[in-house]
Amino acid sequence: MTCNHVTGFCPALCQPGYHGKKCSETCKDGWYGRECKERCGYCRGNRPCHHVTGSCLALCEPGYHGDKCEESEFSQLLAIQRKILNSIRKLLPFKRRRVEPRANGTSPTDFI
Repeated sequence: MTCNHVTGFCPALCQPGYHGKKCSETCKDGWYGRECKERCGYCRGNRPCHHVTGSCLALCEPGYHGDKCEESEFSQLLAIQRKILNSIRKLLPFKRRRVEPRANGTSPTDFI
């Protein structure tokens, strides 16, 4: 980032993790990234994350994982459930499809 060498004013956006007129202030605790607009994940004990990357400097709160402590065990279970359901669907020999209405006006459902 090129700032005015006399005033210190930075005309463009600051580098990620910094803000202020001179881009010299780091993000407040709990925030990180470009213009400090990203909220930190679930870092253990409400400790701050890294002001540039968002990585937790401590462990994650119980139930969360990943560099930024944003991935929950619940979301991991949902992903596993989706994989299982998709696998089951692929194994099923029949697929349900809608058949055009009969001449008498009924619309049966047929299995292939």
